[in-house]
Amino acid sequence: MVTRRRAGFLVLVGLTGLIAACAAPAGPRSEAAPAVPKHSGGPRLAFDNRSIDYGNVEFSQQVKASFQITNVGDQRLAIRKVDVKAVEGC
Repeated sequence: MVTRRRAGFLVLVGLTGLIAACAAPAGPRSEAAPAVPKHSGGPRLAFDNRSIDYGNVEFSQQVKASFQITNVGDQRLAIRKVDVKAVEGC
């Protein structure tokens, strides 16, 4: 009986500690500084990947790719149309 009570007490203490840890702030909050452009004189694109190579892929096999594009210029960038072409053998 004593061990059951002790186990219940330990579970209660553990849950209380877990709840307290989740409720506590992670650290001091700071507001993000405004992004400083890397290039001046207009908009400029930066890519995280310049190419994607999956090697030999069967024509019927579907593949997905993603990449991030960022405007690192000091002016607004407007993308009006995107043409993407998959070329066999490229």
